[in-house]
Amino acid sequence: MTPLKDNQDVASFLVTKHTTWKGKYKRVFSIGTHGITTYNPDCLEITNRWLYADIFGLVSPKNINTNQNYDFTLLMRKDKKMDSMKFSSEYKSYILTEAFKYRNVFAEKPKEIFRFQAYKHHWSGTRLPIVLEVGPCSLEQLDPSTHTLLATYPYCDIQGILPVRDVPGGFVLAVGGYSRLHMFSNAMDHQVIINKMLECGSLTLNISIKVLSTTITLDDYHYQRFGKYSGDQHQTSLSEFMVHKVNPARYIEPMRRTLCLSDTCLLERDPQTYSVVCLRPLCDVFAIVRDPDHPQKFSIEYLNGQVRTYLAGERDALLASLVDGVRSAGQRDVHVRMSGTPRAYRLGPLHQPVDEETESNHLRLFQNPGRKSRSEVIERFNANVGYSGLIYSVSQDARPLLWLFLTWDLVSPFILLYYHISVLSLRHISKIR
Repeated sequence: MTPLKDNQDVASFLVTKHTTWKGKYKRVFSIGTHGITTYNPDCLEITNRWLYADIFGLVSPKNINTNQNYDFTLLMRKDKKMDSMKFSSEYKSYILTEAFKYRNVFAEKPKEIFRFQAYKHHWSGTRLPIVLEVGPCSLEQLDPSTHTLLATYPYCDIQGILPVRDVPGGFVLAVGGYSRLHMFSNAMDHQVIINKMLECGSLTLNISIKVLSTTITLDDYHYQRFGKYSGDQHQTSLSEFMVHKVNPARYIEPMRRTLCLSDTCLLERDPQTYSVVCLRPLCDVFAIVRDPDHPQKFSIEYLNGQVRTYLAGERDALLASLVDGVRSAGQRDVHVRMSGTPRAYRLGPLHQPVDEETESNHLRLFQNPGRKSRSEVIERFNANVGYSGLIYSVSQDARPLLWLFLTWDLVSPFILLYYHISVLSLRHISKIR
């Protein structure tokens, strides 16, 4: 088995592996910084791993039907020959999107790179020069000078593409569950960009991106750019805090912003013009990270996996208001952490709860942790089980959990880690009782 030196898993998913001799069985499919690893979901022991330098790609079946749309094949080098392994998952689009972020270090490099000079229409009303790269799984926005990645628009999150009739070469992407609009323009190649996106989405992910027949105007874009949250009822502030946004890819120094809470949304406003720079639904907040070392620093983790970091003089007052607002908006699982959610431990996207089998396996880890440390067992459990508690009926698996928590020696530095990770496990114990 090829060693993956210094590899750190960054995203994991529960998949089904298809073989001719053992049939179908579950595996954890993890995308890492240097390669791909599979694990046995029962004990989380490594079963296979490949360096990206030995991976030729991940492909979807060409002739698909409803049952095959979850299938994908990993192509890799084995004994100097090309080999393949077949998997399936309802989260295929997310798996391939994560894996293709490392496409430039695959054994087979992309034959062509589709980059186009374009403009992004800014919240201030100006047009900013950018570079658009049409990737296998997403449209990527790059800095025109350094080609630093600024933003990614995964094809699986794009609800539709709309032409802009009064802007030459203008088109809008409606992204996310609430149709957030992003507007670009390229007078010469806009149709080439759109066609290439449709081609890549179909070829790599087996998905169809809708190109709507209706057109919009530039004014329509400005009035509706926050989709279903464009109305005043969603943008009227209940409380406001001065913050500095930390984003090294875009700003050398933290950018001053006014962070506003409405009944339904979290807004960033420009303190000079009071224009809305960015808007997020409160129900899309997954967790809040309160930095233990920096007295003003905190981060907000969203259900789509994105993270935004800020500095605030009134940090704790802001976090208290934010937690109340998010819970009032219906997101009962929001919680405050001392470190970021370990995405490598989460077996699926944040916006979907894990299945019953995953929940049961993580309960059984307390009985049989194997080589896993106590802290890792708890971290894995908290990464997969929501803050509000267990979802499925697992009373038989849960009975030993109470005994383990009562008998484990927590009077040590470990108790601090246990407290910092979350009070989730204590909530589970009270439910089990």
